[in-house]
Parts: sequence; structure tokens; C-alpha cells
Amino acid sequence: MGIVGRCLSATTAAVLCALPQSASGGTRVPATVWDRLAVCESNSRWHVNSGNGYYGGLQISLETWRESGGRRYASRPDLAGRIEQIATAERILAWQGWDAWPNCARSLGLTGHRPPGGGRPPVTTPPPVSKPPVTTPPVATPPPVTTPPVTTPPTGTVPATYTVRAGDSLASIASHFHLPGGWPALYARNRAVIGPDPNALNAGTVLRLLPATG
Repeated sequence: MGIVGRCLSATTAAVLCALPQSASGGTRVPATVWDRLAVCESNSRWHVNSGNGYYGGLQISLETWRESGGRRYASRPDLAGRIEQIATAERILAWQGWDAWPNCARSLGLTGHRPPGGGRPPVTTPPPVSKPPVTTPPVATPPPVTTPPVTTPPTGTVPATYTVRAGDSLASIASHFHLPGGWPALYARNRAVIGPDPNALNAGTVLRLLPATG
């Protein structure tokens, strides 16, 4: 069944039963049919604004006008011309059928013409905006800190002499003062006071740590 399900009204029968087909396969309604609908809806007052929430000759609400693309012509139906109101009504008819004008369409015998998935005109969703991937720049790892080995410098200036204390040895004394030649050189300088045994140190013995100068 096309736009016209049945030809119920004698005044519109000749027009409604021979509606031409549009190129898209749907049925375009002759302007005379819209004129008759306007007579019923608004007494053919195409620019009427009676304050009831419906505007123009075909009494279209602002929401339906907007959703059907009518605002390309004017902000309200009554501010658009007759041709623009009819063009918008064709789109309303395509997705609501004649139920958009229930009383007058019924009285004129206009029925049907609701698309299978009707209810709202197709809404074109814009493709999602692709965002470039967020990349985190690599963090440079600092090279490992190389700690030089800790060396203990000689403590102060090496004294000329040292008095042996209990527990001392030639090796410990030479190591403590970082004496050149180690304990053998220390023993050689002090053999006269130590005696033939380098291990026989007596507390209180005064040792010469540095070689004689001059």
C-alpha cells in the first residue's frame, strides 16, 4: 500500500488514486492534496501562528519542523512559504506517515505510507575524529655513577720519632704512617735500639721514623 491506503473521500478520490511515483521509488503527493490538507488543518492560512504550538498551513510543530529539516527555510513553519512547507511535509510523511495529521488525513482518506523502520528520520553520525596515539618519549637513563675507591691519605705530617706502645709492631707502625720501604726500612733505621730480633719491641722505645738528613 503506498501513501494512500484507501480512497475514502469523494472529493480527493480522483487525485489520491493516481499519485505519481518519484525517482526514489516513493510516492510524491500532488500539491493539490497538500492544499486540501491545509484547508482542513488551518483553513489554508499558510502563515498562521495561533499560539497552539503548531504553525503554518499544515500545522507543523517546531520539533517536527526542525527534525525534518525545515529550518533550512525558516525558523518556524509559518515564516516559510507554501512551497517550503509542502517540501518539509513530504519529509515528515516519509518517516511519520499520514499519522502526522491524524484527524484531517483520516477525514480526507489519507492513510499508510510509513517506512518499515519509521519513527525518526535517519540521523547521519559523523565519523569519529581520530586522534594520533599519545607516545611517551623515552626517558634517558643516566649512566651509573662510578665511585672511585676511597684511599686514606697519611694522617698529618709523619713525625721524626715515635714512642712504641704496648701491642705495636714494626709492621703496624710502618703501615699507620705509610712509611716508604715498609717495616724492613723502619727496622734498618732502628736496629741499634731494637736489637737483632725485629719482633722484640719494648713499650717506651723511641723509634726514628724518617731517615737521617744531611
